[in-house]
Amino acid sequence: MTSHGFASEFYKLSDRERADLTQILLAQTVPRSDVAAIIAVQDHATQLAVRRACAAAEAGADLINLLAPYLLSPSRRDLILPMDTVLTAVAPLPVVLQSAPSETGTRLDVSTISALAASPPTLRPGQARARTKPDGNIPRCR
Repeated sequence: MTSHGFASEFYKLSDRERADLTQILLAQTVPRSDVAAIIAVQDHATQLAVRRACAAAEAGADLINLLAPYLLSPSRRDLILPMDTVLTAVAPLPVVLQSAPSETGTRLDVSTISALAASPPTLRPGQARARTKPDGNIPRCR
């Protein structure tokens, strides 16, 4: 089961409503082994996306559905850095990369996805390689 995705007009929900929907979904899915919970993370700010993804992971999400940044026509670098930060923070939890080019104007092309897949094990099997922020800290879920 998937939480509020891009097509469900997440941007019209308050933070509290988004948290409530996530909590309701996870309350129904965590006890069940036959249903996976996919929690959507659409925050444009990296710190907010990491916080929301980590909260979902800690609450029992089976996957994260991560929407690519899209405001102000981000460059390839501006797509990779924030998405890689979220991927690294929730590793080894699997992540689905959501691309909605018609709605956002941002495309995840093959080279961008390849660059992301080369790093944390959330998109492919392997060892996580820690990414440091400019201040030297590695963003990780607690």
